[in-house]
Amino acid sequence: MRKLLIIIICVLTCPIYAQKISKKYVNAPISVALEDINSMQNKYAINFIYNELEDFKVTAIIHNKSVTDAIQQLIGFYPIKMTQMSNSILVECIQKTNNRYKGRIIDEKNEPAEFANITLLSAADSTIIGNGVSNESGYFAIPCDAKKVIAKVSYIGYKTFKKTYTNTDIGIIQLHPAQMIIKGVTIKANRPQYKMVKGGMTINIENSLLSDVGTASEVLALLPRVSFDKQSGKASVFAKGEADIYINNKKVNSAADLTRLKSDEIKSVDIITSPGAEYNATVQSVIRIKTIKKQINGISISNSSNISNNSKTSGYNDLTLSYQKKGLELFTDIFFSNRNFIQDCDSKTKMLFDNYQLQQNVNFVGNNRWANISSELGINYDIDKDNSIGLSYTLDKNTFGHYKENGTYDILRNNIIENSIVMTNNTNSQNGPNNEINLYYVGKIGHIGIDFNSSYYSCKASSDSHTEEINQESENRKTNTHSNNNNRMIAEKLVMNYSLKNIGTISWGTELTHTKSLGEYEIKEGYVDNSQDNIKENNIAGFAEFEKQLNNWNFNVGMRYEYLASRYYSFGIKQDDLSRCYGNWFPSISVSWNKDQCGIQFNYEVKTQLPTYRELENDKQYDNQYEYECGNPSLNKSIIHNFETTMTLSWLNISAGYSYIKDAIMWTSYLYNGKEINYAIFMNYPHKQNVNFSIIMSPKFAWYQPTFEAMYNQQFFNTKKYGASINLDRPNIILNLKNMFKISDSFSAIFSTEFDSYGDDGFFRGSPYWDTNFSIHKSFFNKALSINISANDIFNTQRTNRKQYSKQIITQNKFNLHDHSIGMTITYNFNEYHTRYKGTGAGNEEKRRM
Repeated sequence: MRKLLIIIICVLTCPIYAQKISKKYVNAPISVALEDINSMQNKYAINFIYNELEDFKVTAIIHNKSVTDAIQQLIGFYPIKMTQMSNSILVECIQKTNNRYKGRIIDEKNEPAEFANITLLSAADSTIIGNGVSNESGYFAIPCDAKKVIAKVSYIGYKTFKKTYTNTDIGIIQLHPAQMIIKGVTIKANRPQYKMVKGGMTINIENSLLSDVGTASEVLALLPRVSFDKQSGKASVFAKGEADIYINNKKVNSAADLTRLKSDEIKSVDIITSPGAEYNATVQSVIRIKTIKKQINGISISNSSNISNNSKTSGYNDLTLSYQKKGLELFTDIFFSNRNFIQDCDSKTKMLFDNYQLQQNVNFVGNNRWANISSELGINYDIDKDNSIGLSYTLDKNTFGHYKENGTYDILRNNIIENSIVMTNNTNSQNGPNNEINLYYVGKIGHIGIDFNSSYYSCKASSDSHTEEINQESENRKTNTHSNNNNRMIAEKLVMNYSLKNIGTISWGTELTHTKSLGEYEIKEGYVDNSQDNIKENNIAGFAEFEKQLNNWNFNVGMRYEYLASRYYSFGIKQDDLSRCYGNWFPSISVSWNKDQCGIQFNYEVKTQLPTYRELENDKQYDNQYEYECGNPSLNKSIIHNFETTMTLSWLNISAGYSYIKDAIMWTSYLYNGKEINYAIFMNYPHKQNVNFSIIMSPKFAWYQPTFEAMYNQQFFNTKKYGASINLDRPNIILNLKNMFKISDSFSAIFSTEFDSYGDDGFFRGSPYWDTNFSIHKSFFNKALSINISANDIFNTQRTNRKQYSKQIITQNKFNLHDHSIGMTITYNFNEYHTRYKGTGAGNEEKRRM
């Protein structure tokens, strides 16, 4: 029995002694050392990405240490993290970049300089973009993707070394002794909140309180100059209109993309108010989200659920599954939403005739319920550190869409009630299935960088509406309408770039788009004509840009040419007068200066606004017997000249801009054939001008970060010349205060309030409003579980109140969209990382038009 006990003790203790590591490494890659340690023991499975760690070399003597202590000794000062989970050890670089600046530090005797500090500075503005420490052999490796850096080496007792490099292989740096008397040194480093980038500014998220607000949707809602709608996932930049949103170069096409991205995964956000020649000429603003890359092997799961109530209950659920091994990644996402919302409307329309006026007073309540499901499936593969390919497929369809409206219409002739109408409307809508396929390749062939994207997109939408009008003084009406829209698009985009040593960087490319749009509108009772429109468009674009960095100055010049050929068919017959072909040049110029935390930039660009396919359709939509809406196939595109200057100083940003819009597209109304019918339509007007100004202040304290915005926008457009009874030139002023509080590492709160004067735009004049919002965010289990609770429009003060002044018609609309609501979002992440999909998509503006 005693012998058996001794044998058992020996068996149990032998593996324990086998776990002790003793080994010497001389200038060996960490990946090789980890392989070696993994083969020397059997207690842990050591996981890492070989290519990610091979540039980090170690010189060390490990003596009788445990596996974990041995790995920690190897890591040293490198930006590498070790995570232990039961019997599994994960070793990963926490700074994910494609390139690393590496070299060796020696002293005057050619001996290794251990623990020398190496700092990489931006060649543009000398800000810190990387840090490192040399090891026992003097070797260092610092992750950094900048193409040009200033390397600064500090070592006690030696002169500071400073030199500019464009090659990541720095080589050997020899230091020289210095005689110094040090009385005392205080070093402080401040990362600027705002910083200039080409065509706009970048906002640091990783090192701000914005990293704790929850999701990318919450981040966008708090950005300066940005107005964000969480339900649609669309963002507008002040004075620039709707923005294209990208996450790591992938175009965002749904709110789900922003919901699944967590705020603590975001490194920075670029707000581009003057996009260059690479972007479609219709794009006036771009928001680019850059993430902190997290790459692991294995399965990753993330689930987010939301519920909100504004007298109606809405919610969504988003589930993301992914698998990654080395350079391969498979991912899928399923998103389901169910939305209910109410809108109340109080509308008054005056139609002015020579000897009398007719007034229509409308009051209705609309209930809308919409359920939607979308799914995405994709694959990415990194061929090597410079080349990557990927494919994704998205399917989207609504499972339920119903709108019900109940209202009353009072008709007054010279302020005397002539007729009262009770109206009910029931509309059933079907969207989808919508299909989208995207293919991309990002890489290098020789010294030429290539970014290729190809897309196929198809979307369907149909609706059937039944309306009943019960008249007190005239015949009752029943109206049944049917509409159907079917759109398809094929597009490709190719961007290439090449760096000319000591001269600059050139980039060039093409974008081709082929689109078909079919629209049908039928009213069975024949109150207006039926329509069937078929639009076929081919858009061919070519562009080139040249960029030069000269000390603290950056110069960028670009040119884009777009040729659009459009054929318009009505009931299968080509309409030559409505078919058109035209080409335009779109130049862009950007000049900026950056130094330390200060920067100034000047931009000029030419852009265009294309009418949507819905606006081009030749149908007359029947609203009621006194109101029609119509498309306009004769609409021309607008040409927009934008001038902008911007200044940043750490947490202060000031900008001013001017726009001249030729053939401006605006919504207006007139009397239909002189009858008592309000006919609403989009039309072109010769020109319109806008000026805008904004000032943003966002100082950052330890636990508190306020952001104050003051924005001013004013149009110059002679509305009286086109029939309006007044001149509409009142400015729109927005004042916004956002307060962010970091209560602890896992607990944050936001309180914001906004005043909007709602000034004049086109033929519309708005009335002021204000609203207040509050939210708290709490995370648990090292941010694996998070809860976000929000209260929107706390005091129920947000309203839309606008008057439209058109020729012989004045309309006032008061809307309450019931934004007064409370909601909660719960998110759980297992082994989560963010997808590395690098495609940008093609034909993105055509998708928006469709």
